[in-house]
Amino acid sequence: MPPFGNIIEEIFLLILKKGDNRLAIEKRCEDFCDKDWEALYELSVRNGLFPIFYTRLTSLKLENIPPEFLSRLKYDFAANLKKNIILERESFNILSYLEKTNIPAIPLKGPFLARYLYDDLALRQASCDIDILIPPGRLGEAERKLEETGYHYSHHREADFFRKFRKEITLQKDNISLDLHWNFSDKYINAPIEEFWRNARYMDFDGHRALSFSDEDTVLYIALTAIADFDFILPKYLYDIHKAICKFGRTIDWDTLISRARGHRLDRALFFALKSANELFDTGMPRAFKKSFFSENLLKIWINKNNILRNRVRIASSYSWRYFASSYIYSKNLFDCARTIYDKIFLPVEEAMGLWDEPLLKKSYSLYIKRLLNPGNRIFSP
Repeated sequence: MPPFGNIIEEIFLLILKKGDNRLAIEKRCEDFCDKDWEALYELSVRNGLFPIFYTRLTSLKLENIPPEFLSRLKYDFAANLKKNIILERESFNILSYLEKTNIPAIPLKGPFLARYLYDDLALRQASCDIDILIPPGRLGEAERKLEETGYHYSHHREADFFRKFRKEITLQKDNISLDLHWNFSDKYINAPIEEFWRNARYMDFDGHRALSFSDEDTVLYIALTAIADFDFILPKYLYDIHKAICKFGRTIDWDTLISRARGHRLDRALFFALKSANELFDTGMPRAFKKSFFSENLLKIWINKNNILRNRVRIASSYSWRYFASSYIYSKNLFDCARTIYDKIFLPVEEAMGLWDEPLLKKSYSLYIKRLLNPGNRIFSP
């Protein structure tokens, strides 16, 4: 993958931002060569923003854009729309069937965010699968009902393993994967799932009725998804936040949302998700946030425009920083962060996972120690 220069990233963001930036963009890319256009294409695809990037680019009607560059984006755009249509159609079938059996279900991400935030199925990158949230107490019932429609477990391992150690169970039918979630965050994040269910309401999606999060919970949910434990900062979801703020940011009760987030130790994650969206896309920041000088300056080494866009190079590739930052951002203080990191590394024997994503046999202590050392070595490696 070729390195992306600042000018490539600057043009990429200018195209995605609101407003008519046509003259500024044309001036910056007038000396572009084929490699520059290739780098711009890869940047849009790698960050999961090529559908909206292509739409914004064509609306600006820039001159001197290579036809091959637009042709590749157009092909990807059409393929993405086709996939979203397939996923949406199957999602509605699943939700309709679950509603008939009186099992509540909330669609997550995917085509529903495209409808909800972008008002257009084509403008958001398609997910790899269908994600649906089910109340924990109804999970087994939902599994059995969906098995009647042809879905089956995609892994040979027992579902009990996934219920115990994971936050979702994957079912498969034909070429479609379905993830049934009862949570959307790991055990170290105190996501208020019960509150999300209480605030959910039915909405119309292109003639189909489906449960959806409230506007406030949608912003919080996307923030938690954007700041994930592995990839940490995902620009695709930061742009979702940008669209959410543009669409209903003025009607959100920010004081209540921030107070709720603070009560669950999620206010720092919410703040940095919004701050990152602001830095990349000029998203409006609510005034209700009270800045924490220590937290903001401690994490801004990692959370900045360059490292977000280059999430596989330089400091952004440092596993130690990602491990620390993703723990600190959901902790009360440094002591709480240290305890979280300790708990992540020194898992109980029955919870230790390896590259094969399988439960560890209690008698295999040598393998257990090996797996404990693996993240430790990665943390302290350069």
